[in-house]
Amino acid sequence: MRIPQAILAALTIAAVATAAIAGPAGWVKDTSRAPFPNQAAGGVVLGKAFLVKDAQLARSGSMVTGDVKMDTYSLDLRTNASIFPDAEANVSFLVKQSQKPDGKTFVRLPHPPYKFGGNLSAQFAAFKPVELVPGTPSGTRIPLIQGLSMSAKTSDGDEKLSDTDDGAAPTLRLQFGKRRGNVLPGKIYFCWNDAKKSHVAGTFEALVK
Repeated sequence: MRIPQAILAALTIAAVATAAIAGPAGWVKDTSRAPFPNQAAGGVVLGKAFLVKDAQLARSGSMVTGDVKMDTYSLDLRTNASIFPDAEANVSFLVKQSQKPDGKTFVRLPHPPYKFGGNLSAQFAAFKPVELVPGTPSGTRIPLIQGLSMSAKTSDGDEKLSDTDDGAAPTLRLQFGKRRGNVLPGKIYFCWNDAKKSHVAGTFEALVK
C-alpha cells in the first residue's frame, strides 16, 4: 500500500516540528509562555557558547518601602566558578523578609527599561509579580525583578548587557523548586533582544550562600 505524497509531507512536517520542540532551547522573543527545556541550563551569551557550571544564590541586601521589608537576592549563573567568569547571567530580585525564594516564579515580559516620568502602568505591566506596597501612596508598586544582566569575555573584550541600556528589552521566566540542604534547584528561560540573540535556558542547582 502506497502512502499518498500529501500525507508523507504532512508527517515529515510534524516530525520536524516535534524534533524542534524536543531539541535544545533557543532564542525566543517572549519567554513568559515558553516551556522550560529539560536540559542543563545553557545557551549563547554575546556570541559565546554558554553552559552553566556554577550557580549561586545569595541575599545581597534589603530595603524598606512603606510597611514592607524586602530582601534582595542575586542569582549568578556562570560558566566557571570564578570572580571573573568567561560568561555570566545575573538576576536580581526581591522577596519579602518573612519569605524565601523557594517555590516562587518570576516573570519579565519584553519591555523597554523602566524610566521615571514614563507611563508607569505600562512599564510595571512588564513585571510579574509586582508587589503592592501598603503604607505608601495608593498604587505604589515595586517590580520584584530588580535587575537583569549578561556578560562575556569576547574577542572584542569584556562585553555586558544590562536592562538599563537604551532599547534593552530582556525577557525572563525564573522558577525555583524545593530546597535540599543548601541547594535550591530552579529552571530559567532568559533571552535578550541583542543582535547576537543571547539566551540561557534550562535547569540549574544553585548553592545558597
